[in-house]
Amino acid sequence: MRDDERRSFWYSVFRNPGLKLIRQLEGTLILTILLLLAQLGSSHSFASGRICTGECRDPGSNAGLVKNAGQFLPALSRLAAGANASREYGSEEEAWRDTGLTFESLRKVISNKECNTDPNASQACLWAMNAILSYRDTLAVWVPRDYYERHRTDFQGVTVEVSPFVLSKWSPVKERDLLRSEKAYRKYQKSLFEALSKQRELLGPKADFESILKHSEHFVMRSAPSREAEITAAAWNAYFGILLDPHVYVALSPKVQIRSPSFAGIGVILKDSPQGISIKPDGNSQAAQAGIQDGDELVQVDGEPIRGLTVDAVRSKIIGPEDSSVKVTILRAGQEHSFDIQRKKMVQRLSADKTMTIDGVRVGYVSLQQFASESCSVVRQALQNVLRSNPKGIVLDLRGNRGGRTSQAVCIASLFLDPGKEIVRLQTKEATAGEPLTRLPLVVLMNSSSASASEILAGALQEHERALILGERSYGKGSFQFQGQFKGYPMLMMAVTEGVYTLPSGRSPQLVGILPDIEAYSDPAITKEEDSPALREEDLYMNPLPPVESNDPPFNIYQARKARECLAKHSGAREQYEKDRKAGKSADYQLLLAAEIVGKCWTEKDSAMDTITELRRLDDCVMIGQIMLEFGERAESTAEEFKKAASALHEKTRTVKAYRTTPAYKREYRALQDLDDTFREARLYFNVLRESSRKQNCQR
Repeated sequence: MRDDERRSFWYSVFRNPGLKLIRQLEGTLILTILLLLAQLGSSHSFASGRICTGECRDPGSNAGLVKNAGQFLPALSRLAAGANASREYGSEEEAWRDTGLTFESLRKVISNKECNTDPNASQACLWAMNAILSYRDTLAVWVPRDYYERHRTDFQGVTVEVSPFVLSKWSPVKERDLLRSEKAYRKYQKSLFEALSKQRELLGPKADFESILKHSEHFVMRSAPSREAEITAAAWNAYFGILLDPHVYVALSPKVQIRSPSFAGIGVILKDSPQGISIKPDGNSQAAQAGIQDGDELVQVDGEPIRGLTVDAVRSKIIGPEDSSVKVTILRAGQEHSFDIQRKKMVQRLSADKTMTIDGVRVGYVSLQQFASESCSVVRQALQNVLRSNPKGIVLDLRGNRGGRTSQAVCIASLFLDPGKEIVRLQTKEATAGEPLTRLPLVVLMNSSSASASEILAGALQEHERALILGERSYGKGSFQFQGQFKGYPMLMMAVTEGVYTLPSGRSPQLVGILPDIEAYSDPAITKEEDSPALREEDLYMNPLPPVESNDPPFNIYQARKARECLAKHSGAREQYEKDRKAGKSADYQLLLAAEIVGKCWTEKDSAMDTITELRRLDDCVMIGQIMLEFGERAESTAEEFKKAASALHEKTRTVKAYRTTPAYKREYRALQDLDDTFREARLYFNVLRESSRKQNCQR
């Protein structure tokens, strides 16, 4: 069965209107209905990143689907309604132990018969085994012997051999921080996955996957015997991630109660910075009372250096039992300071707001951490707070916001857009409602961790030309899921991808993300994406859903170009960033740039008319001639540059497979739009001056 057939079968079953009935059925009746669905076909399909209804058909023959359906039924039949446990658990680890999920559940799909059915199933089984290994050693990996022999320098020798695979370890990657190391390891894995995809014979016709599973269990259970349920779920998720897509997964049911949803911390906000991790006290928290200041760089937690650790890893070190103490050491103006701070129960704030002053101009700032059920009302209140200071514009910070409820993204868009503006298409169109709270200039900050609902909000504001996007290309999650229950395991749920959402223009951020209008990184020394350690959808997963091919329409071209030109001439953000960093103050290069755009570089779309008015007022023939010459030369050189760039882009789309779906294509296409806009503007002003010259009888 081909990959697209396998996906279509799975999604057609789960998107079928009879799903609610299926969830309530038991035993053999489920298998019967699933087989009937496979025979009859479904009116809904999910193939090649498209949502199909009515006329769409699953690729391949239905007979082929029925023939191969058996390998899915053990997993599919586990989705049904079940009672949720009412017990409250002290931790997720404790809850997992009580789920009853064991390695035995894997044996129904990780078998020699099922895994050797076709190459795609073999890859899914192999990745499930590697997911098990990673719980003991993140470098441990099962790899085909032939691949190992051809890439020996990437590995550290052989521990076990189960033909045609060997158990080895990736060679250590010497990078300056963990994120860069992680990105390098992901490239290792990608190269292995791509090799297996292109050279199916590497997997062998009759691999002994049952022995590999036994070795994997033995390898990991010696060090983590109490985590069998978690490890089994990770294996299932890796299996689904290759067989279907990475957002099909098993997890604890939302109805499982974990005690103490708030956490015991010290009241700080941690954020990646070019120097490591910056720490900022949240309001009047115990960290603020102890003396922690905005802009301090965290260097140690309880005497242990944190250099190279991720924000999540550092947060886990700071969090602990309530009323216990933690020692944090920070760097401020080149000097280290240590603080013993008592942990208290904290409820994370969804949003923060403040008013900044840039060159005497007030700029409002609002940040949002996630799209929770109350996010829209929280952002509304934050906007109202900053609007009281009468700012010139607003900066909306979505950096690090992984998404959440789509309805909240639509609601927040309504705070900035007129009613009736389309925001996103899921099964139906979602549009704004109510009058906007403000029409002030708006810049949205994004980075590689801005995902899902963040991409919906930012993308819609960009397409309606309501905001400029500044920062990095976003994460690239364009799919949406629904949740069912894992039959036989009432404490577990399963998420299944239902489709790919699109923005008003028809584009989707799936895999390509939202491209910023002004590209800028947290470290001003980084000028291109390749130099950033960021991990996105295409880096983290071996088999992500494909992008949706579309040309981005020419939105915000004039405003974005003018903002870039202004920043190139007048920006002092980099100097201020270096000055703040040396003084031990909060240093945020992207925020400084965004505030400069709002404060002194914002150009309204109709400002070209103001320029035309000024040009028509000129009455000096010499000056008219000089400016005409400048605009004429600009139009001519831009036209030539456009011709070369368009030819190069056309050649790439002709010779590189699926180049139109890549971020590189999007950037080059956007650059062409910039050139075209520059040419049109120069030609317009040239013609205005030529008309003035004629009316004033200026000599040529």
